[in-house]
Amino acid sequence: MPMQIRDGSIFNKSMSHQLMSSYKHLRVLDLHNFRVTTLPSSIGRLIHLRYLDLSGTSIQALPKSVGKLANLQTLKLNECSRLRTLPTNIRKLTNLRTLTIAEDSLRYMPSGIGILTSLCKLSFFLVNGDESRSSSARLMELRELNNLSGSLHIKILGQSKELSCEAKEAGLDGKLGLKELHVEGDVRLYDVEFKGGIYEEAVLDGLKPPSSLKSLKISHHGGKKLPSWAVKDSLCTSLPNLTEIELDSCRGYQKVPSFGRLLFLKCLSLTRLDRVEYMESDLHEVSSLQEAPFYPSLQELKLAGMNNLKGWWIEASEGFFDSHKDLEVGLGNRQRKSWPSFPRLSKLCIKGCPKLKSIPLCPTVEDLTLVDVDETLLVLKMAANSAPSSANTITSFGFSQLKSLCISNVEDLISLPKECMSHLSSLQLQAPKLQNSFELGEFFRSSTSLIALSFYNCYKLRSIYHGIECLTWLKILVIGQCERLDLSLHDDITDGMPWKALRSLQYLTFDCLPKLVTLPNGLRHLTNLRCLCLEWNRNLEGLPGWISCFSSLRRMELHYCPKSSCLPEGFHELTSLNRLEIIAGGELTKRCQRPNGEDWPKIQHIPFVIVKECHVL
Repeated sequence: MPMQIRDGSIFNKSMSHQLMSSYKHLRVLDLHNFRVTTLPSSIGRLIHLRYLDLSGTSIQALPKSVGKLANLQTLKLNECSRLRTLPTNIRKLTNLRTLTIAEDSLRYMPSGIGILTSLCKLSFFLVNGDESRSSSARLMELRELNNLSGSLHIKILGQSKELSCEAKEAGLDGKLGLKELHVEGDVRLYDVEFKGGIYEEAVLDGLKPPSSLKSLKISHHGGKKLPSWAVKDSLCTSLPNLTEIELDSCRGYQKVPSFGRLLFLKCLSLTRLDRVEYMESDLHEVSSLQEAPFYPSLQELKLAGMNNLKGWWIEASEGFFDSHKDLEVGLGNRQRKSWPSFPRLSKLCIKGCPKLKSIPLCPTVEDLTLVDVDETLLVLKMAANSAPSSANTITSFGFSQLKSLCISNVEDLISLPKECMSHLSSLQLQAPKLQNSFELGEFFRSSTSLIALSFYNCYKLRSIYHGIECLTWLKILVIGQCERLDLSLHDDITDGMPWKALRSLQYLTFDCLPKLVTLPNGLRHLTNLRCLCLEWNRNLEGLPGWISCFSSLRRMELHYCPKSSCLPEGFHELTSLNRLEIIAGGELTKRCQRPNGEDWPKIQHIPFVIVKECHVL
């Protein structure tokens, strides 16, 4: 990809006129990421065109003359954020095999897509349930598209009785080439009390996927129950090859399918299912799990924004993990060893589930996120408080393999035994109660393998100048959304600490720090720094003159820092810098424009420069 394309190069009228008149036999036209707002109607003259890519442009509509491109086989419209509709004569592109569309911006799709029977790839299909729009695409049009393969995203706006009949006629279960399916409801009607929910249930019931499907996503579904092909053990027979499942924003659901016996399921994500209280409704089925496999292939599990989720099984949440006192007590009279566990789970994210008290064991977890959960679920604290005879509890929860940890409870982090930290390389603190890094001093002193550290959403954090000087191997430091943090506090009397100790630091990010007015003087000791990102620091008045100390700096991003009005004189000494991004920088954006900007001479030696002014609300 030419470098100037990423820089927003303009495809102007003179260029388009020259193109259409000089290259009448053109087969491929790739304008992706150009600053294109319109296409000339003369594009219809390129009758030999096979491939047209307009991805990432600002085009708002395609000219009707596109319908004359009878030989067109590939049309790419990804990330066209201003594109609202497709031309009505798109049905004339009978040789079209690939049509990829901007999913977030399109508001209307004309009828006729079903005529394009050569289509092998259709990334997005938009249906309007409003009966008054007879010219809009209908679900039944999918019936003839039997060559579809890969992924398909179906979005349904509005609702009507007819949609349920059309869904059955779509014949998705016969399209064996489909591997990924996303069915999305109308976010505007996202209400569990919505009267049309019964229609949405019927629609989803009719859109039964093919047995070959590997990835299924359902989002913003207004129904109160799952389709018949997904209840109880139906998934195991109707969709046995599933490797990925995502249910998002289905607020009417009170139950979720039984996923545990899907032999090939690797990724499971459940978000914003407000009414679900338990993952499995019957604890007595656990006995059958001794013979049947329990999530045999699951590697990633995400539970987020599930405000009423209490546990995996009812009895478990009420008695098994309510206390830290008796971790060896099993299910009924059985021992703890019979409690089901995820045999291959490596990534576990539980976020925004304040009532969740129990989950199956996770002996192989490497990447763990525990944010805003019931404190009885915090297995870190459970491990530390267990009796000596229960020492194996630590490894049974995967702590011996833990590499990445994101946590909101600092006390739980501090109580983690040292032997559990031997492989931890990444730590993200989303701790709203943390006030000072001094509380973490002992933890940092024992964290010899930590190379990435983030403080994020630590709203009460005032200082990080105690403890992190122990992290001499730290390579990545991110500090964001810490509104009370003042990095300049005591900057003159700390003798450059803790920055002087962080000689290995290579990547540094300061994001949305209201009290950041100037960069701390101690940063001049970071001579190995390679990347510096300063984002949404509205009070940052500019870069210091000693910026030339960053002799190893290769990349710098200065985004939405409007008070930074100019670059220091020493900026031209950053000879290793090969990428600079200045976005929405106010006066600085104007000064860095090529070729006449006042600060352009300071940055003209940099191979790749992006300077953009964006409107910020």
